[in-house]
Amino acid sequence: MNVEIDENDLKVLIGIAANLTAHLATGRSGAVTMDKIDERLARDLRRFGLAEDDSAETMEAAMSHLTSRLHAALGDRA
Repeated sequence: MNVEIDENDLKVLIGIAANLTAHLATGRSGAVTMDKIDERLARDLRRFGLAEDDSAETMEAAMSHLTSRLHAALGDRA
């Protein structure tokens, strides 16, 4: 099965990586920072059409779907 990660998937993944890197680089920890990362992730998932709304169930389903596609795409290349 050929699964591809599209441009919007990559934008969300790059956003996650950038936000986590910034979080780690600042040395700040705590719920406030992680809440900001969560807000940005929800915003990106909606912006790039991977989620319809920002309910917890929708966000969980969108991340699950994105993760499944990423694993499948990487598995196709292994």
